[in-house]
Amino acid sequence: MDFVPNIYNNNKLEKILFPTKDGFEMLRICDINYCEADGNYTTIFLVDKNSFVVINKLHEVMEKLPAETFFRIHNSFGVNGNQIHKFYKSTLTVEMENQVILTVSERKLKDFYEFISPKNIKIDP
Repeated sequence: MDFVPNIYNNNKLEKILFPTKDGFEMLRICDINYCEADGNYTTIFLVDKNSFVVINKLHEVMEKLPAETFFRIHNSFGVNGNQIHKFYKSTLTVEMENQVILTVSERKLKDFYEFISPKNIKIDP
């Protein structure tokens, strides 16, 4: 459903449109904390702790979001790299800025290290 344009500023994607059961929700990219798969739907959690369900699978949501900012850490989760507070090697989990803890899949670990390395995210043993 890309017939309504996303919002760009200086060729940078700033807002994105997501279909919901009630219509559409226009979100600022920087307001998205993380996304969680729920079958054929995805719950998007915002930095202000609000959330809503969109009518897209997680992989479809992740395709819409900028790859330099968002990374799929697990089959169930995609995260905003700018919202990651800390990564725990011992438990393979990330702590988001809002203290939510999410699991990083072992299968995604190598790519995750490449994703976070330029972001100066604290890594705990």
